[in-house]
Amino acid sequence: MVDENLRLGSEVTDANRELAHVNKRLQQMLDAQREQISQDETRLVVAREVLESIPAPVIGIDNDGLIAFVNPDAERLISPAALLIGQSVEDVLDPRLVLVWRTESGAAQTMEVGGGMYRVVCRAVSGDQHARGKLLVLFPQSDAPFHPSEPLP
Repeated sequence: MVDENLRLGSEVTDANRELAHVNKRLQQMLDAQREQISQDETRLVVAREVLESIPAPVIGIDNDGLIAFVNPDAERLISPAALLIGQSVEDVLDPRLVLVWRTESGAAQTMEVGGGMYRVVCRAVSGDQHARGKLLVLFPQSDAPFHPSEPLP
């Protein structure tokens, strides 16, 4: 019985050592995942800041036709007083912009919007082989009444 207890005690010690090793590996994996999430969050913040800083109206539209992103220049051009996020493109955008959004070509078109001339481009935002929506960008032409965003602090 003493031999059996020694053997079982040894097995418990070995199992505890193995569990400690597995726990250490799991903790390392969790730390790596936390680091990856932190890096992804930083990239997301930087990407958003870049889109907000582009000196042209930029509108992100999801696959359902809802506005998912507008930079300050787009807000000023479309509707400075209205909340645009979550609204249907058909409810808030000029019908010609809606037509550009609906086309699949991605070709630039010149048109008058809000009293100025813009070169308008709409491109699919792709990820993992599936479009996640579209990005509508209005490049002001020389005669457009464009006022860039205030400088960032």
